[in-house]
Amino acid sequence: MLERKNGELQTAMQEVEKANQAKTEFLSHISHDICTPINGI
Repeated sequence: MLERKNGELQTAMQEVEKANQAKTEFLSHISHDICTPINGI
């Protein structure tokens, strides 16, 4: 059971890292005028 929970946590962590990378790439490609308000969210 502990191994399953660790696997689930590891999978969740990988998904968070992918989402964060996608956000970073998205924000790097939009104009600075739009980026600043979105970054505040």
